[in-house]
Amino acid sequence: ELTRVFGGKVGYFVIPQAWIDPGDLIPLEQTVAQTRAQVYLSIIHGARGVCYYCFKDYTFNVVKHPRLWSTLKGLNYELEVLNDIILLGNICDKWRIDSSTIDGKIFEYQKARYFISVNTSKKKMSSIFSLKDWPKFRAERIFESEEPRQVAKKGAITICYAPQ
Repeated sequence: ELTRVFGGKVGYFVIPQAWIDPGDLIPLEQTVAQTRAQVYLSIIHGARGVCYYCFKDYTFNVVKHPRLWSTLKGLNYELEVLNDIILLGNICDKWRIDSSTIDGKIFEYQKARYFISVNTSKKKMSSIFSLKDWPKFRAERIFESEEPRQVAKKGAITICYAPQ
């Protein structure tokens, strides 16, 4: 039934870990960047839904970890905004980026293109992104509004990435 409704685009759900394992030698809470990378790399590679595994017992309660809890809530908001784009959009393969450490995917939806990308390295970097069939386009970050809008010329734009 889902295959018919979504035109054959039924992907899998990803269930990223969202808790600290009390058995770890050094029990560290995952960073915001690590949590975001888990989710967006999964979307890039075909996931169409996210369910967090937040183990709750006497050793860990995600609500008592405000940074992780707010990150999960923020990602839920972002995924709600991107829902139709990810589920109903078409995949565009007419693009390239000049870095092997950037992973991404473009979804085309309602005459717009949405580029989801992740820096997989631990270094801050910038990379040149280009669309082969769009000589001129406007690029805008959806969830990081402090970034200025940029207009690409000759179908390319430089994107700055924070470290992973």
